[in-house]
Amino acid sequence: MRPAFSIVIAGLFVVFVGCGESPENGNDIGDVSEDTFDDTDTKEPSEDVKDTDTDDGDGSQEIEVTDDDPGQDDSEPPEECVDPDGDGYGEGCAAGPDCAPDDPLRFQLVNLYVDADYDGHGVGEPIESCIGAEILPGWATNGDDCDDRDPTVYPGAPELADDGVANGCAGEDLKAATANGIFVSPDGTEDGAGTREDPVNSIKTAIQKAGAQQIKDIFVAGGDYDESLVVLNDVAIHASYNPATWEFDSQERVTSLYSTGPVAIRAMESSLVLNRIKVIGYRSDAGSSQHTTVNGIIIEDGEATVVDTTVRGCEITTTVADDREVSCKGLWAINSDVILISATIEGGELSIQEDSLTGPVERNCSSTAVTSENSSLLLLNTSLDVDPNITIDNSAGTIKANLAGQYLDVTGGTVAFIGGKMVSHMWIQANGIDAQDDELQVDLQAEGTGISISGLGRVYLINSNIASIAANVLSQVSVTSLNPVNATISNSAKSTAATVSSGTLVSLNSAAHVDFNEAGVQLDGLPEESNVSQQNLTQLQVLEVGQEGTAQIANTVFLMDGSDADEGNNFISLLPGASLYMTHNVFWVYEGDFCKINDGTSCVVQKTDDDFSKCTKDAGCLLIENMIEADPKYGEVPHEVEPGSPLIDNGIDPAELGFSLTTDYFGEHRPKGAGYDIGPVEFE
Repeated sequence: MRPAFSIVIAGLFVVFVGCGESPENGNDIGDVSEDTFDDTDTKEPSEDVKDTDTDDGDGSQEIEVTDDDPGQDDSEPPEECVDPDGDGYGEGCAAGPDCAPDDPLRFQLVNLYVDADYDGHGVGEPIESCIGAEILPGWATNGDDCDDRDPTVYPGAPELADDGVANGCAGEDLKAATANGIFVSPDGTEDGAGTREDPVNSIKTAIQKAGAQQIKDIFVAGGDYDESLVVLNDVAIHASYNPATWEFDSQERVTSLYSTGPVAIRAMESSLVLNRIKVIGYRSDAGSSQHTTVNGIIIEDGEATVVDTTVRGCEITTTVADDREVSCKGLWAINSDVILISATIEGGELSIQEDSLTGPVERNCSSTAVTSENSSLLLLNTSLDVDPNITIDNSAGTIKANLAGQYLDVTGGTVAFIGGKMVSHMWIQANGIDAQDDELQVDLQAEGTGISISGLGRVYLINSNIASIAANVLSQVSVTSLNPVNATISNSAKSTAATVSSGTLVSLNSAAHVDFNEAGVQLDGLPEESNVSQQNLTQLQVLEVGQEGTAQIANTVFLMDGSDADEGNNFISLLPGASLYMTHNVFWVYEGDFCKINDGTSCVVQKTDDDFSKCTKDAGCLLIENMIEADPKYGEVPHEVEPGSPLIDNGIDPAELGFSLTTDYFGEHRPKGAGYDIGPVEFE
């Protein structure tokens, strides 16, 4: 029994009513605690119970609700609704009976199936479960999956050509050599028929032909295609073929789409499948950029399945004529359902380079890998990356530069990031900066954020590795004036692995690594009696939780490089009203000696601190228990450990928190040994 951390999944929490066992590990899950805090949030549940995965492309699962009072005559409900916990469910209530009448965050009795590959389709025997408004990743409301090891295979799945399987569980593998579709080749013609023998030379033309002929599948030979696509009808683009045989050839026949406009692919109110293609947003390698806001893919009011595909928001090296922001996004989902499997999504290679300017000079640059607005996203075995930078050389006067990098920006909706990784860096350099009229002002700010959650969004981080975006900010001032100079120099580099402004972050068996930042100034040729004010700030945080934010963390490794630790560095920073629930986690710092959790009272903990286990109106709910001693032998999140490491067998069974977790980051079975290991890897 775990009365403390049961709140971690309050609102998500599952209680298994039947005497089932969690699959493959034999651990009993029938006695999960039902305790909750009195001051836990009691929002009204939504009418639809949404899942993080898509089911037949509709972005939700239908819940099989079981009647816990089958003898009641539904046509003659009692006049009075008996609802002691105020969740809208109860005896005689229009919403239905309540399976947990004393818990406002659990109310529906449903049948759930183990879904090991997270595709929304499960297997095995149903487990009768009392849940709240959401189905947690790892469970499904049906048991019809024909292969629970492959997330691309389930009833109704979109067919992925030449992958060796019938993705929809019926028929045979779709093959370009024999299939009906529209065919594209660099050697084709503009007015080609779109057949294997007479292909068109443009993907845009193929989409138009597919719509006119009511054909969904488009087969694209390897090569480079310079065009931007607008998708208004359902299409599946299968790429990287040999046009001579229409056999799949990923080694020699890579298909690359290079955007000619601000968006490479824009799909609206349609269903899009991208299979084995490389998508590059706007490119510019000299002069002023024609477009200052560019995107790799935008999915709006639709759905998409993206498999074995690389998306890069931009490849820009540019100067900017004014202070407009240059912004790149890899994938942007708006009111949509999107699945990414074994994909790489990059904000883009974005570089602003200025030379020999006279101030005031202001440059702004941002790069985001994935942006999700009120959408449902499932990212499986997917990597996120950004690479922005600003360089200003041989300029004078007032110099300002702001740089922002982000892996995942979530506003509303739900995102499940499972078995993935995030790692990158960014930098600002100002070289050879001189005074103008004996005045000099340099203000350089770089901020990297791994995950940002707002608008009551929800993010599940499972079996994943995330790292902050390491920021480097350097000013090199070379003054040629013979007169004293008034100089103000400010360099700031901030990195946060995850920020929850409004919404919820759930981290299970993952690792969060905050790498070192650097901010510095080099002064050359400064005349005597010059007045110089300089500030160099580096700030590191693993997690920041705002007033309307909640973080629920279990079996997670936190690692921070504390070699240049400033007072502003925190593992976790909480604003008044934030809620934090943690159990069975590891904190450690290398080349540093701090382990700080700041709730406004300078509360510092090394493991369990009784004073920190409290819930107050001003500080929200704070609950930390069963913290594990860090392993000092490792300065990085390890993939291998020595026997006796505190990471081994010290994790909580995810079933006690309502999750079904049967594999690790590498797809290996877990648990191995006496219990679950902490972090994304299950060690031998």
